Amino acid sequence: MFGYRVCGTSSSEMLGIEYKNYTVAVDADKCVACGACAAICSMGIIEVGEKAVLAHPEKCIGCAHCTAVCPTRAIHSVKRANAPEDQPAPVPTEDFGDKKPFVPFEDLARHVAARRSVRNFTDEIPSRELLEKVLMASRYAPTACNYRLLKFALVTDPEHIKTIREICMKRYPMPRVLLPSPCLFLVMGPKFAQEDVSIASTTFDLVARSAGLGCTFAGLIKMAISELEELRNYLRDTCGIKAVDEGVVSAMYLGFPAPEASFLRPAVREPPQVTWA
Repeated sequence: MFGYRVCGTSSSEMLGIEYKNYTVAVDADKCVACGACAAICSMGIIEVGEKAVLAHPEKCIGCAHCTAVCPTRAIHSVKRANAPEDQPAPVPTEDFGDKKPFVPFEDLARHVAARRSVRNFTDEIPSRELLEKVLMASRYAPTACNYRLLKFALVTDPEHIKTIREICMKRYPMPRVLLPSPCLFLVMGPKFAQEDVSIASTTFDLVARSAGLGCTFAGLIKMAISELEELRNYLRDTCGIKAVDEGVVSAMYLGFPAPEASFLRPAVREPPQVTWA
């Protein structure tokens, strides 16, 4: 089970939650006063005269938009004074350079159209290296107000998978579709972050499939976690997934697709129902 530290507080109340453990600082020697940072800042914390200055640093939500648009890297993320000591220092990210930051529309549309819910998996357990790679790419999924209160878990131990399946079968005796995969992925967050959980799960699904994995949103597991105290106790006390009690959980089956899950064409989908106004 992988646990990623929350960048913020663990409060279950939306009001009163601190923003991220990071804010920004300006290197005056590098600043050319272009104004890009002030223009992109939705909170209006930056003012530009001869140099950019943080006029209202207390309003910073740590989105780091300003660090991403600065042409000279004059703005960088720094830890807040009250950030936990074991929080790693922010590492500057690489520029996109000559590589276009967006996938061409035709390629992305094909990737989305090719998505199928996979319920036939090989017995091979995806490596931790591959799963961490997918998680690291998925962490860029947006969250409301940049709170980033989500936590993740990956269950890959065969004994854990077997026990979780047995517990769920007591409520949902559906052996052909209940936890057919060698891996279970969970996204968890406080109750007000339900949309954030859904967005993170969908992003993980898209990234995982590009890495050769198959996924299916596990509605039965989600319901079982909500309904079965035995399952919650097992996940929390035996698997060490403490966040299962925080409020909202999304579950996903995960693994390498079996040969019979090699789909040759997209599903038939009716045109979207749209209201233009």
